[in-house]
Amino acid sequence: MEELVKLVSKQTGLSSDKAEKSLGMVAGFMQDQLPSAVSGQVNDALGVKPSTAAKKAKSTEDLVKMISTKTGVPEEMAEKVLEVVLGYLKKNLPAPLAGAVDALLSGAGGAGGAGLEGLLGGMLGK
Repeated sequence: MEELVKLVSKQTGLSSDKAEKSLGMVAGFMQDQLPSAVSGQVNDALGVKPSTAAKKAKSTEDLVKMISTKTGVPEEMAEKVLEVVLGYLKKNLPAPLAGAVDALLSGAGGAGGAGLEGLLGGMLGK
């Protein structure tokens, strides 16, 4: 987690505290939106406690607004947090899992990760 918090802080200019809070919200959102087989691995890669408040976000736009409101940073900065997290996950997760996260954060799929299970193919045992 420390590595990712530092990365987010460095690339966005956020304090470590705000970066960690933002990461928790991203983790909570992904936990709620992705199939459980994927969200557990994503949370392990992020290494932060998922925010239960972020489960109220139904889209990345909602998540950006929530991060902005809860941390007091502009929405553009909250969007940058998502970009940094996505880049980190693409680098640190197997390609199919990173693809599922990318699909979610780019707006593909829907609530509950609908459509993402097909993207993951056999990795979910389906």
